[in-house]
Amino acid sequence: MDGPGDKQPLVRVAAVQAAPVFLNREATIAKATALLSQAAHHGAQLVVFPESFVPCYPVWLWGRRADVEAHAFARLYANAVDVPGACTARLSEAARSTGVALAIGVSERESTYSRGTLYNTLLVFDANGELVLHHRKLMPTYKERTVWGQGDGSSLATVELNGARTGGLLCWENLMPLARQALYAQGEQVHLAPTADTGGSSACASGPAGSAGRSRFPARPDAARPFPSPSRPRPEAPRAWQCRSQKCNDPAQAGIMARFVVGSTAGRSPSGCS
Repeated sequence: MDGPGDKQPLVRVAAVQAAPVFLNREATIAKATALLSQAAHHGAQLVVFPESFVPCYPVWLWGRRADVEAHAFARLYANAVDVPGACTARLSEAARSTGVALAIGVSERESTYSRGTLYNTLLVFDANGELVLHHRKLMPTYKERTVWGQGDGSSLATVELNGARTGGLLCWENLMPLARQALYAQGEQVHLAPTADTGGSSACASGPAGSAGRSRFPARPDAARPFPSPSRPRPEAPRAWQCRSQKCNDPAQAGIMARFVVGSTAGRSPSGCS
């Protein structure tokens, strides 16, 4: 008779590289559910979307346009996600109807108590559509603190998906040793590391979580961006992100340097290799 350690779980994961419908919550959720269905059709058991996919990552923070940030925040807040709420109900139904687990980054709006705070949040739904993990990024990075509040350690948890203990951290919080240790101590086998940063620093941030913990598949989906390198195919990108001009008045077009916007999606082995 096989013992509990004789067979290791095998999970087929799809790490989605796609751009949101910029600052449009409803359209972005519709796009996410369509991509989830597509991945399910190809046999995925767990589908992972980028950091703050709904309604977008606040790229204007890096555009050196302080004059547009207040208006941009108002638009982000208006399109943020209440948890629970109508948007999470749609995501839950999408996971349930496809029979596929879903991990997706959202800008969460705390409407009950704070009345104004947003959080950078990772939501994980199991294949039955149940919200099994609700993790708020512990410490937003640098200028992110002007749009997102701090999370706390209560959501440093792993959940069982397809027989594998699964946990996740967002972007640069993967560099926090104690946060990673909290997941390792719970027997994490699959590590999710959604991020919007597509440069080399992103790989450095997500790599240690898998290699140190020997997680089976650290899924690192990055938001698709324009200006790919010649060796990479041009990823899908919203028109608003293709403008680097410092003269744009729309915060969605405030512009960031090309080195930040080369899209990539990666899965890593327990050794940390892609």
